[in-house]
Amino acid sequence: MKKIAINRSSEYVNALRDYKIYADNQKIGAIGNGEIKTFEIPENAKQISAKIDWCGSNSVEISSAENQNFEIKGQEFLTKTFLISFVGIILHLICTYFFPDIYWPSIFIIPFFLILIFHLTINRKNYLTIRKI
Repeated sequence: MKKIAINRSSEYVNALRDYKIYADNQKIGAIGNGEIKTFEIPENAKQISAKIDWCGSNSVEISSAENQNFEIKGQEFLTKTFLISFVGIILHLICTYFFPDIYWPSIFIIPFFLILIFHLTINRKNYLTIRKI
């Protein structure tokens, strides 16, 4: 059996959820927030990938070398987009409560909301990133 080491960066948004690690679409384990784990993979495995809920990552080719190191990261800009959308919604609610005739805060919320929806639906296979280090 070959061994690979995976380093998962510490993240705020995905802190409570584990990333599931796959070798040739077969689950080999899970890794928690900020952990570094070593996994045994079959000798004939050609690629690894990761998933979290309905989102996933790119597949990375595994060479025939015995020990390899990989790094997994979530979408950092998506976290910022989510936070900006949340702040925008709060501002929108405050503005509509105090100024019910003004609709301009909605214009600022819509682009961030659409970016968030795009990354959680169409671009969900690129939510996580795996790279060799």
